[in-house]
Amino acid sequence: MDLIRIVFDRLSSAGSPDAAARAAIYAECRDLVTAAHTAPTERKIALDELEKVIRRQEMQALYEESLDRGDGKARET
Repeated sequence: MDLIRIVFDRLSSAGSPDAAARAAIYAECRDLVTAAHTAPTERKIALDELEKVIRRQEMQALYEESLDRGDGKARET
């Protein structure tokens, strides 16, 4: 199961989702991964990997939002 693709495809199809929409998408991805892995050990490993993907995506989304607001401008010296 390609976790990055699962998260990315859902976020891409949503356009530019806000934080609440992203949280709903992440919950949907967690449900999908949970349903796909019946063994507790495999499920835990897959969910841990999914959380890494989600954290990276959230960091990227927050960075992009800061650029849109103008917070991410480099300091001029």
